[in-house]
Amino acid sequence: MEALFTFSYPMKRIFKFSAFFSLQIMLVFGALAQETNCSDGSDNDTDGFVDCYDSDCSGSNDCTEFFFGNNVTCVDEPDAPNFSIKLQWASADRTANSHASPVIGDLDQDGIPEVVVNNRQDKTVTILNGEDGSTYRQK
Repeated sequence: MEALFTFSYPMKRIFKFSAFFSLQIMLVFGALAQETNCSDGSDNDTDGFVDCYDSDCSGSNDCTEFFFGNNVTCVDEPDAPNFSIKLQWASADRTANSHASPVIGDLDQDGIPEVVVNNRQDKTVTILNGEDGSTYRQK
């Protein structure tokens, strides 16, 4: 099969140089690009950041109310009630061993939700009493 294009040695060097030079020009102009409008909802400089998320807009008047990346001090203390937490019950070791979330529901309709968990390594599914954590059934 014949080649469609053949280049002499000097032409190959010129082609490689022009390709390298073009790449350098694109990188320089890409680095010099700046966000031109900080309130239009577009990534004008194509750096992956839109408006106030772009560091080029950090001093813009359009972003004075924007809190991402700015130090924010709360004027008012939050009014949150005090609370405490304690462990109500725990299941036996190896009852659950997976990345799946437990399923919670009142399976026996007694008003107390049961917890269904699985252990992928042991290939078991366990139903736990939601009131005290005791095992209803393991299969």
